[in-house]
Amino acid sequence: MTARTLVITAALIVLSLILASCGGGATSTPTSVPPTEAPATQAATEEVAATPVPTDEVVTTEEPAAEATADATEAAGIAEAAGGVTLTVMQENTALRGGPGTNYEVIVRVTVNASYPVVATYGEGRNQWYQITLEDGTSAWAWARVVTLNPADAVVPVAAEVPPPPAS
Repeated sequence: MTARTLVITAALIVLSLILASCGGGATSTPTSVPPTEAPATQAATEEVAATPVPTDEVVTTEEPAAEATADATEAAGIAEAAGGVTLTVMQENTALRGGPGTNYEVIVRVTVNASYPVVATYGEGRNQWYQITLEDGTSAWAWARVVTLNPADAVVPVAAEVPPPPAS
């Protein structure tokens, strides 16, 4: 093998590892979540934007329609509190997780162009994650490298609380 072949092979292996860490090896069936719309108003004070949102609250998907509507309204309120910041998924079959890392369980897999209100951020650089709210009010985390922030220059508050990492 030539040196060039070795470099290309090494680059492909590294790329494969990076893509695998994006949520490959699914343990659940793919689920499509319809995108949410960004709230019409973006007015929020800095005090409200800094208010932490509980991350330990779990809402089941088998709730009555009235409660589901209330959860969607609450999710829209959270988006307003974060200044109307949303994210859009840019990669097919993206894993949304229970915490900011690939070691957390996959909550749901979503399609390209799905959009969610952003609550907070955690980490930086290659390890940056966004905490979002799903339509049913469930909190989830999306890897920053597979989504686009709207607006792109938005300032997102740092997460006040992060779920503890799962036991190995």
